[in-house]
Amino acid sequence: MAHRIELVEALAPFDDRETRWCVEAERALSRALAGSCQVPLGGYADVSAGRVRLRGFVASPDGSQLVADELHADIAGSAMELGTALADRLIARGAREILAALEDPQS
Repeated sequence: MAHRIELVEALAPFDDRETRWCVEAERALSRALAGSCQVPLGGYADVSAGRVRLRGFVASPDGSQLVADELHADIAGSAMELGTALADRLIARGAREILAALEDPQS
């Protein structure tokens, strides 16, 4: 779409910088955790006074295991870095083991 300048210009008034930033952070979190429709994980970012709060979790399908955390950042920073950093924190708290069990139900 970026190569269609007239379309980009026509849609520009509908682009909300804060919303885009939040979506980019949430998607970075999901990508870093190899998220799909089959993986019970979630991320939610919101902005208040120029600061972003990104919350995320990974859970087992039955809810018996859950790791959750959140990070805060200035909206002038990188959404991708925030999402990746939160994924790293979730992994450090046990998300990798939960995700591995989804790949190998025998474990």
